[in-house]
Amino acid sequence: MPDRTITSLANDYHLNLEQVRELFRLLEQKYSAPYILRYRQDLAANLNTDDIAVFRRFLQERDELEKERAKIQEKLKEQGVENEELSESIETAETLSELFDHYVPYRPRKRSRSRLAISRGLAPLALQIIEHELDHADLAAGAREYTNPDMELHTISDVLTGVYYIISDWIAEEKSHRDAQRTVINNKGRLIAKRIGKWDKRMHDEFREYSQFAEKLSDVHHAQVLSLMRGKRLNALRFRVETPLEDMYLQAAELYLEGGEREFYEIDASFHDQKALPAEDKLTELTGPQLLYWCIRESISRTLAPILSKEKERDLRKNAQEHALGIVRRNLRSKLLTPPVGNGRIMGIDPGFRTGCKLVALDDNGTVLDSKIVYPHTPKNKWDEAKETIAAMIGEHQLSVASLGDNNGSRETENLLAEIIEENCNEFRYLIQECGPAEIYAKSNLAARELGDVVPEKMRTALALGLQALRPIEELTKVDLTNICALPYLKEINKADLEKELYSVAEECVGEVGPDINTAPVSLLRYVPGLTYKAAREITEWREDNPPFKTRRDLRQVPALDIEMWYKSAPFVRVGDPESPLDITRIHPDHYRMAQAILEQLQLTVDDLKDPEQRDVIRTKKKEVDLTGLEEQFDMHYLYGKFMLDELAQPWPDPRREMSPPPLRQAPLSLDRIKPLQMLEGEVQKVVDFGAFVDIGAGEDGLVHISELSEKFVESPYDIVFPGETVTVWVMDIDPENKRIALSMRSEESARRASQKRAKIKEQKETRKRIDQKKKEAQTRVPTAQLHSSMQQSKAAAGRQSQRMKKIKEFRGHEEKTAPPETAKQQSVKKEKETDEKRRSDEDNVQGDDLLKRLQFAAIEKRGEDK
Repeated sequence: MPDRTITSLANDYHLNLEQVRELFRLLEQKYSAPYILRYRQDLAANLNTDDIAVFRRFLQERDELEKERAKIQEKLKEQGVENEELSESIETAETLSELFDHYVPYRPRKRSRSRLAISRGLAPLALQIIEHELDHADLAAGAREYTNPDMELHTISDVLTGVYYIISDWIAEEKSHRDAQRTVINNKGRLIAKRIGKWDKRMHDEFREYSQFAEKLSDVHHAQVLSLMRGKRLNALRFRVETPLEDMYLQAAELYLEGGEREFYEIDASFHDQKALPAEDKLTELTGPQLLYWCIRESISRTLAPILSKEKERDLRKNAQEHALGIVRRNLRSKLLTPPVGNGRIMGIDPGFRTGCKLVALDDNGTVLDSKIVYPHTPKNKWDEAKETIAAMIGEHQLSVASLGDNNGSRETENLLAEIIEENCNEFRYLIQECGPAEIYAKSNLAARELGDVVPEKMRTALALGLQALRPIEELTKVDLTNICALPYLKEINKADLEKELYSVAEECVGEVGPDINTAPVSLLRYVPGLTYKAAREITEWREDNPPFKTRRDLRQVPALDIEMWYKSAPFVRVGDPESPLDITRIHPDHYRMAQAILEQLQLTVDDLKDPEQRDVIRTKKKEVDLTGLEEQFDMHYLYGKFMLDELAQPWPDPRREMSPPPLRQAPLSLDRIKPLQMLEGEVQKVVDFGAFVDIGAGEDGLVHISELSEKFVESPYDIVFPGETVTVWVMDIDPENKRIALSMRSEESARRASQKRAKIKEQKETRKRIDQKKKEAQTRVPTAQLHSSMQQSKAAAGRQSQRMKKIKEFRGHEEKTAPPETAKQQSVKKEKETDEKRRSDEDNVQGDDLLKRLQFAAIEKRGEDK
């Protein structure tokens, strides 16, 4: 890997170059992420499992890059291309796109008009034109020298056409130009999508926001790309990267025209709306810049824009897949590290309608106590009989929890359990679990071998649900990991990358929990860091014919485990009833001597670790241990010494204690039963710009606002949650009237503060509403008196106006009697005046009513402003 890449990684993760190289060496030698994080803290003290995954991806990309580099070097050698500058550029290329950019000008092509023109000797003329060494006004004269009938260059137009193809290809292939155009596309390009085909309701609900989608590339989120990829796979959407051609032309003009954008616009104006290169008989009239203008348009529109568009689309897909892998990692980890449901006895329930509800009672070790089938639902509707049967099983076997599957009939069965709890079993609880993994396991050959005749085949799903609640990680690893986190976009992820990611997550979780080497099934041992499936199977076969393992070193007796595999895997398993207490710690067996030296400084022995009080001594005397001296004596890092001290004081803390336990219920959730600050689990249904909608089983999806998704600032909800993901939420507020639920994914304390703040704001709004209501009532009384006074004034004014008009009319009538006969023109003018006076009179008569209406509207507007 080039030094620049290593330097970049070192700077990003605050490591030195040697640490990065050592990390890559360990990963190349197949050391697992849990091993590196736990036993090489000198390298990974500031890293986590996600960071190691990034290093692993860099390593994979490096291998792909090296393979392509070797292929290109071999092809150049076959072509006889000897160029020191090119060799150095290819050798130092850090990405595939950079590598291909250097190779593109030398890539062999079957039919290339530019290569044909170069073979005819037109490259020097093309070079003169692109470097502005030829008199632009006398382009035809310069091209005349290259006419040659033997080379099929009969005319000047033939020469200029060949030059046109050469320069167009040079512009499209030059690396600096391609890099500049990538920047233009990233800044100003858009992702365009539209619907295709006929949509059913499910497609409409899922993809309606993408039916006419257009977004700047810089604003597109990975989750949106995944939705578009899924829509394309389902033949519901078509999408592409739209390149900004005009901006790309101007960028190229800055590089290839002396006048830059200004000259490009001038030339463009001279050709008006012409979209193609002038005809051959017009080529001789072109100047050098004009020919370059057409070369720029040709190279970008026909060659470079489509290539870079597809390249950008590949990058979007790749980044979206990496984002999805991160979500898958988080989702699978939360499910595998789900805490077991206490130590009580449990009932597994596989609900159903026609086939009935299958019931299996288990003790705290998973042994079957009883099994029955009841038919409370349609078509048999034996509701009361089912209640009696279930209540009798609960009482007879002292069951405390039921594990209910979420398939058909789960809601109705939940109501049945709620009635039983309310009437007979007040201490009984139930949880709802995803039924998919249990059903897949129940139908597998592994279940047939493990369960045998324990229960009938149709009861296996109920048994698996009960076992899944008792020991989640052990049962979930019995099925294909893709069935555990059935997120909607799994098929959009590269299958090989997905399988590697799922395996690494299972490996991390199993390594953290630490299975017992004497009891763990092969399905769990196969995910122990450093072990293979073959080795896990041989360990279980060895246990059948030999005494139990007493120490971790006894594992070396298994033929499949060579010394290297033992070294990588031994510290990740426990030994039940061991000879040495060190075998139930996370300390590596090869480092037991250092652990004994630490105990000697504390005046303790290994056997003292069996006494909890002696472990308390270690906690109180930690600072008395000379870790610096031990570091020099055993060549161990100081941080690993601190880890050993913590492990001796408290061996192998269970990581599942930090995870939220599955919620136990006594009644179905509904809006009237949800309480503020209640913790619930739900599935993310939809992610929007302002938050996420989560189904908590209450009939209405709750909203987690973007401000409540995390303790930290959230730029986009897509960075935090994913459709189909299971999340733990706190209820902040419930509005049953409007069927709204406000949720939070922050800590309990943060959710409590936010809930109190919302309650205070809600109270202030109610107070403001009451005050506004009182103001409204007061304002509606005061204007009424004003309106009566205004009405009386307006009527008096209208009466006075009417009397005045009457006197005017009488005076005019007197004039009519004494006046001489009127001419036709005078009669016309008089008629117009009368019409105008009549209109004014009508307006005066309604003046009171208009004034009343204006006063009423004024009062209404005044009340609105007060609000």
